[in-house]
Amino acid sequence: MKTLRHYVLCLLLMFFTAAPLAAFELQDLEKTLQQPAAVQGAFVQKRHLKSLPDPLISHGQFVLVPRKALLWKMEKPFANRLRVSARGVEQYSDATRRWVKGNQTANQVKLFLSLLGGDTAGLRDSFDITLHGKAQDWRMVLHPRDALLQQIFTRIELTGGQTVRSIVLYEKQGDRNEMLFERVQLNPELNAQDTDDLRF
Repeated sequence: MKTLRHYVLCLLLMFFTAAPLAAFELQDLEKTLQQPAAVQGAFVQKRHLKSLPDPLISHGQFVLVPRKALLWKMEKPFANRLRVSARGVEQYSDATRRWVKGNQTANQVKLFLSLLGGDTAGLRDSFDITLHGKAQDWRMVLHPRDALLQQIFTRIELTGGQTVRSIVLYEKQGDRNEMLFERVQLNPELNAQDTDDLRF
């Protein structure tokens, strides 16, 4: 009887360990990150420079509309509002009460929107991508294939679940730019200012 039970147990074990698990792939990640109409939260940005013993730290709030625009509202060490979209990077001028075009290149803008918004199809054009984990807890590593990006980054690492939790950009000269996202809300009710900033 013991032999029979042991045999049945072995068969069950073989069946369950051999049964394929549904893999979490880039298409699944893209669908997850682009599902919300809007994402809102706080950020902490740490800029680690080889020439400085301590990182440069900034805090603020962000609003992301996937595949459309990002509002990046720095509060400390000083107030600054940026809007990132297909039109480029714009900075809000308190003096003129208008958005003024920034000097970032189109490639930089596309990269940042793709990273936060989960546009993995766009990222695959310029990076070799590996994805580990599951829907609730994943890690993605990007190694640049594009010659221009290879001059800037050695790799980019992202972690997250339903939204992106962190982005770390490792730069060629040894610097590191780390962004952490906290108190994230999906499909929040935006205030009048943010709604107006995103209407263009």
